[in-house]
Amino acid sequence: MSRSPGSGRDLDVKTEFLEVEGGTEGRGLGAVSPWEAAPPVGSDRPVAAIGVFDGVHVGHRSLLRRGLVLARERKAPLVAVTFWPHPDRVVRRDGGKGGLLTTLGDKAALLRAAGAQRVLALKFTEQVAAVEPEAFFTETLVETLGCQAVVVGFNFTFGRGARGDAALLAELGKAAGVEVVVHPPVRIRGRVVSSSAVRQALREGDVERAALLLGRPHSLVGTVSRGYGRGQTLGFPTANVEYAGEVLCPATGVYVCSLARGDVAPDDLSQALPSVANLGFRPTFGPSDGEGIPPGLEVHVLAGEPPGYGERVRVFFHRRLRAERTFSSPEELAAQISRDRERALTFFGLSLGRGDRPQLAPG
Repeated sequence: MSRSPGSGRDLDVKTEFLEVEGGTEGRGLGAVSPWEAAPPVGSDRPVAAIGVFDGVHVGHRSLLRRGLVLARERKAPLVAVTFWPHPDRVVRRDGGKGGLLTTLGDKAALLRAAGAQRVLALKFTEQVAAVEPEAFFTETLVETLGCQAVVVGFNFTFGRGARGDAALLAELGKAAGVEVVVHPPVRIRGRVVSSSAVRQALREGDVERAALLLGRPHSLVGTVSRGYGRGQTLGFPTANVEYAGEVLCPATGVYVCSLARGDVAPDDLSQALPSVANLGFRPTFGPSDGEGIPPGLEVHVLAGEPPGYGERVRVFFHRRLRAERTFSSPEELAAQISRDRERALTFFGLSLGRGDRPQLAPG
């Protein structure tokens, strides 16, 4: 129970967490009251790394490494605490339609890979957003989670109206005997790494810059479905991938990519097949079927066994070759696809062997 200053009334806000195992979407929401409902890893009070962590980019992973060092020094477990849904989708009038960089399951997998022993997602609601920062610190971080130390980013905000910041958190921590570590920004080529910067790069089709900031290629997950068969007709059979709309897709265009079959981690390209893909609306064959629909994703596998209908795949984006455009005829389109394919083969160091089968280029 927390009192809203100036309101004269108490806000009865139940803190709910979703514990997320990497690669899954979680095991269900449940109220967590002091660690009896969700005991920490080990017997000690945890060190918590706290943030939205959308994308789990190189800045986030740097923060997690700092948290892991602190946890080892204190012989305590490192717990990553994030928020779901994304706070922007709750507090912004536009519903936070900027697009996510990761699903909750992918986020958890990446946080665990970065060193977190547990991943807890706080169920973010309008009621939680209205809690004053002092109450959030005391009731959630101290009383509910029992944190002995917390690590946050330099731009971390919390509490009603985002009034709480890193400086206030440090002040509250000092009074409560909780160590607060504020991690500085990470810069690449002079620019601060941020989820917003990754989104901007993707919207511009600059997937190479996005990969630099993320520390891995951006990817979309989906299921192979039956398409129109136009790629087969043109001599370039494709897998039509229906992907989840919650994750931000890059700008439309033709991309060098890799396709991994099955449920693979967002940073696992070990079994991914070299491919080239069109992300867009196929303007050569007429206007799109309706407004508001996501771009279609058609993937041509260059080497290896293509996936079948109903298979779950992950598509990693490496380089944008060109923008999508309208061609005067299917024959002109086929000629351009052939050139796109050659550029993709070069990217992977492949060449066409006998029977048009890609093989490693000599030398």
